[in-house]
Amino acid sequence: MKIAELLRLIASKVDEGKSYCVFGRKGSSDEDLSSECFLDEHPEITEENEEIYSKFVQDNNLEFWYSSRLLQDVILSVLDQDADASPGTMLKAISYYCEHDDYLDINQ
Repeated sequence: MKIAELLRLIASKVDEGKSYCVFGRKGSSDEDLSSECFLDEHPEITEENEEIYSKFVQDNNLEFWYSSRLLQDVILSVLDQDADASPGTMLKAISYYCEHDDYLDINQ
Protein backbone atom coordinates (compact mmCIF):
# COMPACT_ATOMS: atom_id res chain seq x y z
CA MET A 1 0.00 0.00 0.00
CA LYS A 2 1.22 3.53 -0.70
CA ILE A 3 1.42 6.09 2.11
CA ALA A 4 -1.16 8.29 0.36
CA GLU A 5 -3.67 5.42 0.42
CA LEU A 6 -2.99 4.72 4.09
CA LEU A 7 -3.47 8.38 5.01
CA ARG A 8 -6.81 8.48 3.16
CA LEU A 9 -7.95 5.35 5.02
CA ILE A 10 -6.98 6.82 8.38
CA ALA A 11 -8.70 10.11 7.53
CA SER A 12 -11.90 8.18 6.75
CA LYS A 13 -11.57 6.51 10.19
CA VAL A 14 -11.68 3.01 8.72
CA ASP A 15 -8.96 1.99 11.18
CA GLU A 16 -10.51 3.68 14.22
CA GLY A 17 -9.81 1.69 17.36
CA LYS A 18 -7.25 -0.53 15.65
CA SER A 19 -3.64 -0.69 16.74
CA TYR A 20 -0.82 -1.53 14.34
CA CYS A 21 2.61 -0.44 13.21
CA VAL A 22 3.60 0.98 9.84
CA PHE A 23 6.82 -0.30 8.32
CA GLY A 24 8.87 0.59 5.29
CA ARG A 25 11.90 -0.71 3.48
CA LYS A 26 15.16 -0.33 5.38
CA GLY A 27 17.27 2.45 3.98
CA SER A 28 14.29 4.37 2.63
CA SER A 29 14.73 8.02 3.34
CA ASP A 30 12.19 10.81 3.35
CA GLU A 31 8.96 8.93 2.85
CA ASP A 32 6.68 10.53 0.30
CA LEU A 33 3.11 9.86 -0.76
CA SER A 34 4.18 7.20 -3.26
CA SER A 35 6.37 5.31 -0.78
CA GLU A 36 5.30 1.75 -0.16
CA CYS A 37 4.40 0.91 3.41
CA PHE A 38 3.31 -2.23 5.23
CA LEU A 39 1.02 -2.72 8.22
CA ASP A 40 1.83 -5.31 10.84
CA GLU A 41 1.43 -6.04 14.51
CA HIS A 42 3.41 -4.40 17.28
CA PRO A 43 6.68 -6.11 18.17
CA GLU A 44 6.90 -8.47 21.09
CA ILE A 45 8.91 -7.00 23.96
CA THR A 46 11.19 -9.45 25.79
CA GLU A 47 12.11 -9.36 29.47
CA GLU A 48 15.40 -7.77 28.35
CA ASN A 49 13.38 -4.98 26.72
CA GLU A 50 14.29 -6.15 23.20
CA GLU A 51 11.79 -5.71 20.39
CA ILE A 52 11.09 -8.88 18.43
CA TYR A 53 9.38 -8.13 15.13
CA SER A 54 7.18 -10.53 13.22
CA LYS A 55 8.58 -12.98 10.70
CA PHE A 56 7.01 -10.88 7.93
CA VAL A 57 8.91 -7.76 9.02
CA GLN A 58 12.17 -9.64 9.44
CA ASP A 59 11.85 -11.60 6.17
CA ASN A 60 11.14 -8.45 4.17
CA ASN A 61 13.90 -6.38 5.78
CA LEU A 62 11.47 -3.71 6.99
CA GLU A 63 11.96 -0.98 9.56
CA PHE A 64 9.47 0.66 11.87
CA TRP A 65 8.14 4.01 10.60
CA TYR A 66 5.04 4.93 12.63
CA SER A 67 2.52 3.68 15.14
CA SER A 68 -1.16 3.80 14.24
CA ARG A 69 -1.78 5.92 17.33
CA LEU A 70 0.63 8.64 16.18
CA LEU A 71 -0.85 8.69 12.67
CA GLN A 72 -4.43 8.74 13.94
CA ASP A 73 -3.71 11.58 16.40
CA VAL A 74 -1.80 13.74 13.92
CA ILE A 75 -4.33 13.25 11.13
CA LEU A 76 -7.21 14.04 13.50
CA SER A 77 -5.43 17.28 14.43
CA VAL A 78 -5.00 18.17 10.74
CA LEU A 79 -8.63 17.41 9.93
CA ASP A 80 -9.80 19.49 12.90
CA GLN A 81 -8.00 22.41 11.26
CA ASP A 82 -9.03 21.63 7.66
CA ALA A 83 -11.64 18.96 6.93
CA ASP A 84 -10.48 18.84 3.30
CA ALA A 85 -6.75 18.51 4.02
CA SER A 86 -4.80 16.67 1.36
CA PRO A 87 -2.65 13.60 2.01
CA GLY A 88 0.35 15.86 1.29
CA THR A 89 -0.65 18.17 4.15
CA MET A 90 -1.18 15.15 6.41
CA LEU A 91 2.27 13.77 5.62
CA LYS A 92 3.83 17.18 6.23
CA ALA A 93 2.11 17.29 9.64
CA ILE A 94 3.33 13.77 10.46
CA SER A 95 6.92 14.67 9.56
CA TYR A 96 6.63 17.85 11.62
CA TYR A 97 5.33 15.91 14.62
CA CYS A 98 8.12 13.33 14.38
CA GLU A 99 10.74 16.09 14.30
CA HIS A 100 9.26 18.52 16.86
CA ASP A 101 7.02 16.32 19.06
CA ASP A 102 4.29 18.90 18.48
CA TYR A 103 1.33 19.31 16.17
CA LEU A 104 1.68 21.44 13.07
CA ASP A 105 -0.52 24.52 12.77
CA ILE A 106 -1.42 24.11 9.12
CA ASN A 107 -2.89 27.61 8.94
CA GLN A 108 0.47 29.33 9.50
